[in-house]
Amino acid sequence: LFSPLDRFSKLALMELLGGSLDVHRLKGVFNVGNEWVLFNRVGGDLTCESIPYCRDSRIEVILDQPCFQWDEFETALKNCLKSSKPVGS
Repeated sequence: LFSPLDRFSKLALMELLGGSLDVHRLKGVFNVGNEWVLFNRVGGDLTCESIPYCRDSRIEVILDQPCFQWDEFETALKNCLKSSKPVGS
C-alpha cells in the first residue's frame, strides 16, 4: 500500500492507532522520517518502539467483528502521511 519513500507522522499514527479503533489486534511498521517504528496493539494497549530499517511501511489488523469501516481507516491512515520525498530533498 505504501511506497518505501512515504513518511508518516509518528504523533498522528499514535493518535489513530491508539484511539477508539475497535480492533482485537494490530501490528504496523512505519517510516517516520529518521527512524522506523513498530506499533503493536492488543485490545486497548498500544506499544511503540524503534526498529531497524524495514523495506516498506505496512499494517496488519485482526478484528473480532465482521463489520469494520475499511475505507475510513485507509483515509485516516493516509492522512498520517507527511511526505513521499527522501530526507534531504
